Amino acid sequence: MHLPVLILMVSLLLAAEGFGGFFIGEGTWFWLLPVLVLLPPTCGVFIERIVIRRTIADASAGFVSSIRRATLRLRILQWFSVLCCVVSLIAFGWLEVIRAFTGDLILIDEVLAILPAMILMSLLWLVQWPLERLLQESLLMRRLDMGLPIHPIPSRWGYVLQRARTHMLLLLVPMLTILFVLESVELCAALAFDDQVLEDWAGVLRIMAALCALVLAPWVLMSAIGARPLQGGGLRDMIATTLKDADVRARNVMLWPTGGSMVNGAVIGLIPSMRYVLLTDELLERLPSGQIRAVVAHEAGHLRHRHLPWTILSLLALVGTIGVVLEWAIELMLPTLLEWSGDPVRMISCVRSARCHDRSHAHVCRFRMDLKAIRASGGCLRRTRSHRSWRRRRRFRRT
Repeated sequence: MHLPVLILMVSLLLAAEGFGGFFIGEGTWFWLLPVLVLLPPTCGVFIERIVIRRTIADASAGFVSSIRRATLRLRILQWFSVLCCVVSLIAFGWLEVIRAFTGDLILIDEVLAILPAMILMSLLWLVQWPLERLLQESLLMRRLDMGLPIHPIPSRWGYVLQRARTHMLLLLVPMLTILFVLESVELCAALAFDDQVLEDWAGVLRIMAALCALVLAPWVLMSAIGARPLQGGGLRDMIATTLKDADVRARNVMLWPTGGSMVNGAVIGLIPSMRYVLLTDELLERLPSGQIRAVVAHEAGHLRHRHLPWTILSLLALVGTIGVVLEWAIELMLPTLLEWSGDPVRMISCVRSARCHDRSHAHVCRFRMDLKAIRASGGCLRRTRSHRSWRRRRRFRRT
């Protein structure tokens, strides 16, 4: 489930950097197209609500294959929901539509942009909760026979919250924290310094803001997923010894509550003073001490071989590569799009030109300045990637 969330965040970053919104409507109903793209997965949720009743009846009768089909349907519908949201962001400018109403606010517009996908995935978990409850009730006697602890069966909304913490927040919280710090630093710098200083030190400010966000993200994530420190005892001493033998430092070892739904471990944080080792409750309950030690040694190996920095660099490279590919594709398709649309302003602009005087609609002015450049260059697309660049802000202030 982490891969769809990662794709959703990459599409959000690309849309925030100006790649997207090539088919935004015009007039009063300019917001209708991106909303219509989200209609098919919404219909899929209602259809799944009807189908799941038959699945529960078949599962109660002992047909295990119905449970596998329900799991497959859930994955397909969640992927479909995310991909529809990606199309809405990249092709139909869902982020730009939101900013036309809210303005370019700190983090709020980005959260609203991915909120439909998050709501659709949560609704699918909500619909499949009766089947999950049936499965957990059927496993109670087996857990008693194996001597395992019995977790209380969560309520409908408690199950949705548990799934969201496990499958969505683990990636969303760090990335949204980085976005929040970056936008906050840019806003404070724009208020405190003049345009020339901002243009000269823009790269340094972004790097410093990103580093600060990476330091804060683990602490924010621990609060978001409800992790708590592992209690002292022989198990914690064994984990601490394993980390010490691997010459790895961590601030704390955290118990990751999943309601017994996942066996996993993780390590979060680049700086030792803000680094946490995560172990799920089911892992600690099911595995013997030797296997737990092996899991901790595996996580320590990630730190010894510096996999976390490489993961961050790989994500940045992924975003940059997708952006370059999209730019090349747009350069190839732009003459056809201009010929098809007749007037590029009709294809891209989403509000009247009279709104450009308002600072909250600066992105519309950006699109129109790009269109002038397109016309002047005979259809060659050369767009500045960052929609919050200091040079564009200075240009807007002068207008």
